[in-house]
Amino acid sequence: MKRPLTLMALCALCACGDPVKDAKRELEIIRKTGTRDEICTASRRVADAYLKQQDENAYAMARIDADIACQEALLRRMCQRRSDSRPAGRSKSRPLLMRA
Repeated sequence: MKRPLTLMALCALCACGDPVKDAKRELEIIRKTGTRDEICTASRRVADAYLKQQDENAYAMARIDADIACQEALLRRMCQRRSDSRPAGRSKSRPLLMRA
């Protein structure tokens, strides 16, 4: 009877994977195929995983990485809105010149 209990306990420990490792792996996958907003969200999950482990230094670094990823996503959205609102006939690289 002792052996099945040992196996059950071992299986329970295996199910409790490392949340930081899982979050980092998800971030790696999302960086390959995801949008900038998805990368931002995944980066925040990595920072949250460090916070739950109460690893203050790792949390601080992950938070900075997440802030950078989220700023990139925000800038991309802002640039996209700006380019969508430009008049069709105007060049993106040359300013509109006014003649007297």
